[in-house]
Amino acid sequence: MRERPVPVVALSTAPGALVVAWADGLVEYEPLDGGQAIAFRPGPPVRAVCCLGGDGGGDADAPLVTIGMDEALITLAPQPPSN
Repeated sequence: MRERPVPVVALSTAPGALVVAWADGLVEYEPLDGGQAIAFRPGPPVRAVCCLGGDGGGDADAPLVTIGMDEALITLAPQPPSN
């Protein structure tokens, strides 16, 4: 589903979503319903990602994405870009 010229360091899924962390520090959230992927670069190297919750329907049911780094955790609630 995703391809880049760098290794994957972590990935996670939830109903209707895929999260991939790449070795260059990029984290991508991709809704599996054909929506637009959302990218995030937390800064420090990403060691783990976890996609929790959600049932794949509607914004209120969107999964939470937790990103693990050496000395920090960040939890994000991905929102589709507004037009």
